[in-house]
Amino acid sequence: MHQNSKEYKITKEFYELRNMIEVALLIVRASIKRKENRGTFVKDVILYPTNSN
Repeated sequence: MHQNSKEYKITKEFYELRNMIEVALLIVRASIKRKENRGTFVKDVILYPTNSN
């Protein structure tokens, strides 16, 4: 290790944050792969906007 590097204590809060981020990424990936609309998330409008010009 470098002399200037710091050592960090990994806390319970770090693991909780890491798990929340992982779950959020899984939800987003599953939502993008889904073919039909669910709830208030309408993929056609959000991911594939039409050109209104």
